[in-house]
Amino acid sequence: MDSERKRVALVQKGIWDMTRESMPLAAGYFKAMIESDADTRRSYQVDICNFGGGATLLDMARVLLLEAPAVHVLGFSVLGWNFDDFCKLAELAKQLNPDVLTIFGGNHVTDQGNRVLQRCAAVDVVVNGEGELTVVELLRAYAGPGFRAALPDIAGITYRASDGSVRTTTPRPRIVDLDVIPSPILTGAIELRTADGQPRYDVVLLETNRGCPYSCSFCYWGGATGQKVRKFSPDRLRRELEFCAEQRVERVILCDANFGMFREDEDFVDTFIEVRRRYGYPLNFDTSWAKNKGPVFYRILEKMKGAGLHSAFTLALQSLSPAALTTMRRRNMKVNDWEDLVERLNERGMDSYAELIWGIPGETSESFLAGYDELALEVSRVAVYSHLILPNTEFYENRRDYGLVLIRGADDDFEYVLQHESMTFDENRRMHAFLFWARVIGEHRVLRHIWKPAHDLAGLKPSALLASLDVFMSRQTDPLARDLTRCRDRVVDRLDTTKIKEALLLVHRQESLHPLLRAWWVHHVLPNVSGRHRALLADVLEYDLVTMPVAHAGPDVTVLDDDHYVRRDIAFQYDVPQFLEKPDTSPPEPETVIYDITFRRGFEHHIDSHELVEEYAGRPIRRI
Repeated sequence: MDSERKRVALVQKGIWDMTRESMPLAAGYFKAMIESDADTRRSYQVDICNFGGGATLLDMARVLLLEAPAVHVLGFSVLGWNFDDFCKLAELAKQLNPDVLTIFGGNHVTDQGNRVLQRCAAVDVVVNGEGELTVVELLRAYAGPGFRAALPDIAGITYRASDGSVRTTTPRPRIVDLDVIPSPILTGAIELRTADGQPRYDVVLLETNRGCPYSCSFCYWGGATGQKVRKFSPDRLRRELEFCAEQRVERVILCDANFGMFREDEDFVDTFIEVRRRYGYPLNFDTSWAKNKGPVFYRILEKMKGAGLHSAFTLALQSLSPAALTTMRRRNMKVNDWEDLVERLNERGMDSYAELIWGIPGETSESFLAGYDELALEVSRVAVYSHLILPNTEFYENRRDYGLVLIRGADDDFEYVLQHESMTFDENRRMHAFLFWARVIGEHRVLRHIWKPAHDLAGLKPSALLASLDVFMSRQTDPLARDLTRCRDRVVDRLDTTKIKEALLLVHRQESLHPLLRAWWVHHVLPNVSGRHRALLADVLEYDLVTMPVAHAGPDVTVLDDDHYVRRDIAFQYDVPQFLEKPDTSPPEPETVIYDITFRRGFEHHIDSHELVEEYAGRPIRRI
């Protein structure tokens, strides 16, 4: 390091323990800003310290402070899952160098300066709102004399004054021209490949705009970035896409709140299709789609279908309960008219999935399960989440009005919902057992096709099947069943649906899973099915099992080529793949068929990503 420049370390830590890094877009913005400003570029060297969810506190301390060059400024991108660790790292940094400047920023601490500085004595400054301009001003002041005296004139911060008091400055206006923030990937602040040429990140993150026009009770997106949407320029976005193409990036995620609302969104899709046609990359993009879908969205839909883009369209419903939608301030959103959209997507062969949050005031277990069943029969998967109370939201500010009883997490800084007027604590625990199986088996698509045939042919609801599986697993002595019920109990005891990675690793790496699920199906499900449909539903389950993504070769799975595995000579009594193409038609007649099943290799890197399961699921090739 240049001895005349001070070292700035920008720290991020993701929630997931992944094989590849999660792209540190926030830190990348700050690094690009600092390096583009003549004063701060001359005064500072900037390093991004990007940690995965599996990094321990000591891992981070070693890399960041104990085995690294001296650090003068520590900037932390704070979220609920890393708040406690970052407070402890700030304390360690102050022990090593009392003069180090420690800065917290991010949605979780914005406008929470009093609470943050009271809880963590080692934090000097909390940035409120967008931080790119604020951090540059802070670093300019820190590079010269009179830093403490300059703080009152820096908008958008809460800081600890020299007398120990906590003070908050004037709010900083939102950034009007987002292009003043240099692109992290175009400037090289973030490098997309490792030294040996491998992709560094699981996906590449881009923003096309900032802001959200809604103010949902559970969410702070609109509050954090403002309800007026501001956009990055089309030229910048084109250059970023072209750079991604040159880097052979496969998948781009847009960090937008409501993509598909504006004409500029359609222009972006046109550019994406053009770049992909010219370079062959990126292959696809995903995003958080507009809640209210109008003509622009449907034109985008047709263009994506015509170009062969296979984005998963998210139905961010969160609930189908009128009472819960009212407390969430989402009652009048067009997103609630979801059936027509799903029908249009299905007609075009495009995937859709839904999101539900358990624990919203007004929701009951009965209404939640009814909504789950309704959605699970129409979309490819339903992602389910526990309701966490986020800072600055309506539910956070007015918790007593909603009867919310909360507890702060032991390992994080979220507030967990224990009970409210329409949900008891015991009911909450019981539902978390359901949420565990809904996530592991349903959302992550261990079983992908059984839900609709079981309902249509036998009247079995998806939630009833998952409840049956829970009972079955609880009664087994098989080691895998015991391990899975232990994982379930951890989710129930913590009221935390994120704790499922161990379970996903178990189901994809244990050969005893298939016999267990067959036994459940034969002894607990098929007895409820009329005789003429039993063999067909047995075959549908078998098809789900033999097309599960493959994490490694095995006795019945061999390497086909550099990119694929194959499972050969799989016999069915019915032509299940053909039946599943049109499950609403009459059940087929018995017909012995034999298929080979091919699989894309590499699933072991994405076992805990429900978005990517379908890319690695088996593809049938009929032989007889």
